[in-house]
Amino acid sequence: MAIRGMGNLDAQTTKDAANGVYIDGVPVSRSVGLAADIADLERVELLRGPQGTLYGRNTTGGAINFITVRPEKDRSFEQTLTLGNLGLVRSKTRLNLPLSDTLYTRVAYLRSSDQGWVDNTNTTLPDQTRFNQDRKEAARWAWRLLAGETLTADLDLDYSTSSYGNVFFQRVAGAAAVNGRQESANPVKGLSPSQMSTAGQSLTLNARLAGLTLRSITAWRRMDNQARQNYADLFTQNDDQNQNQFSQEFQLLGTTLEQRLDYVIGLFHFKEQGTEQVRSVFSPTNLDAWRVVADSTSNAFYGQATWIPPILSDRLHLTVGLRETRDERGATKTFITSNFAPASNGLVVPARKQFHKLTPTYTLDYAVTDDLNVYARLAYGYRAGGFNTRSPYAGFGNGFHQENVRSTELGMKSDLFNHRTRLNVALFHNHYTDLQVDQVRNPSFFTDTLNAGRARIRGAEIELTALLSHGFSTRLFHTWLDARYGSYVDNGIDLAAAKHVPLAPRGQGGLGLRYEGGRTDSGRLRASLDYLWQSRYYTNPNPETLTQGYGLWNARIEWADLRLPQGRLRVALWGKNLGDKTYRLANTNLGGMTAQLGPPRTLGIDAIFSF
Repeated sequence: MAIRGMGNLDAQTTKDAANGVYIDGVPVSRSVGLAADIADLERVELLRGPQGTLYGRNTTGGAINFITVRPEKDRSFEQTLTLGNLGLVRSKTRLNLPLSDTLYTRVAYLRSSDQGWVDNTNTTLPDQTRFNQDRKEAARWAWRLLAGETLTADLDLDYSTSSYGNVFFQRVAGAAAVNGRQESANPVKGLSPSQMSTAGQSLTLNARLAGLTLRSITAWRRMDNQARQNYADLFTQNDDQNQNQFSQEFQLLGTTLEQRLDYVIGLFHFKEQGTEQVRSVFSPTNLDAWRVVADSTSNAFYGQATWIPPILSDRLHLTVGLRETRDERGATKTFITSNFAPASNGLVVPARKQFHKLTPTYTLDYAVTDDLNVYARLAYGYRAGGFNTRSPYAGFGNGFHQENVRSTELGMKSDLFNHRTRLNVALFHNHYTDLQVDQVRNPSFFTDTLNAGRARIRGAEIELTALLSHGFSTRLFHTWLDARYGSYVDNGIDLAAAKHVPLAPRGQGGLGLRYEGGRTDSGRLRASLDYLWQSRYYTNPNPETLTQGYGLWNARIEWADLRLPQGRLRVALWGKNLGDKTYRLANTNLGGMTAQLGPPRTLGIDAIFSF
């Protein structure tokens, strides 16, 4: 996952992600825990650029907030059944029940399975699974209490499990290379199923007092992941992670100065603990095993205010924000067994670091007309340092320092032609110092995280949505990126000319066409056709990981609002990667070049009943 060229390459309890992930405002520090679906999703909000003065944690890249459906006063039920090729069977049930005039509850349950697209033909080892296979369940139980006219309480409980066959690493160079998409493999070392479970509870209180809103978000989450991976039969790896977190956030929101000043003030506390144990097997006598126990704490005070000065017909908005963050992170790595030099069997390496940063934000927004806004934003971001669990003992003990970014952005948001066309444009320039970069060591499964130096990521974004005629509409978006290192220092040598910013394609975009027919007694027709594409990019900073660009066609046709004696029915046919494009998601050098390929053409049918 990358936002404006900054991505999360690895999920470790000893390092923070560049992009924040939230569920209903609750931070999810390890995004691997989102591999199981959210059972009752309503929408996804995306914030680009450094964040931290409005809510949650501080980030240098951006933030994604998954918003679930809230319980409401009207009773409703929805059942979705999906069938597709590759053995896809998916069921989702959602029920909303008002228990009284002030207490509502909502339950959602999801169950899904598919067979993946690379068959594992090894029949000599027990407990084998197909590559890319996935079986998952997810449940969510939400409550809403209206305690009078001033207090709202939301309680959310969620749980998910997944049993999956990890991704397939296909040989793409050397004597064992396979052209095209490999559909079966007989791995000598086999592939056992991986298991993951997540759970969370959150309580959100909103109290309205004398024109102010006081909000409290209390949350606990845990994640357990037992990953089993076969790296192109070069070696296998068992990676067991356990993580739990607690977060508490208080916000005070208000308006003053005759409605000219809106503000939010917040306190944030986050505590995380986790363990990770990895065992890599190259041969019966050649293996590597280690264990890391980690903890981290983050405390912050933040605030943001927007003022409308009494000039320019109240069309000017000035926003100032500030965040103070204090982080502490500790970890201990035990090298259990290692056949690689230098010898480290039984070595225990403890480490601890503290970090502190003030990060301001400034925004100027001017409404040129009622339908055209222009803005300028200057924001500073910060990501705490830490430790890389995959480092050799010297690199682990030294750890890495905090990362800093200065982001400038100019943009325009507009509704044109009697609100039939929406056009948004943004230009941005992000300057990173002490950039955190994962550097592959020898052998290739060892990595150090470096503060490599400087990087510049600049670009432009355009989003266009237009209502055409007779039920047709279109959407176009395009992102242009220019990402490069200003310095990349490793062991005293500047390698900037030979390294590349990963997950930063120079071009990325999409074009979509939608049709929605008029309502009839037998329902209405909806259809969509999309083309998504991106140019080539690098999986990590090394040049051999260059991954070629690709484009995919997707389509959906739906008959909606079909009335039944009780309720309504929607039926849809859909397809993804309609051209059955063979494309790579990532290239990886494991001592031989391998690639993770994207899924082939998938087709399916949805039936959705609701009342």
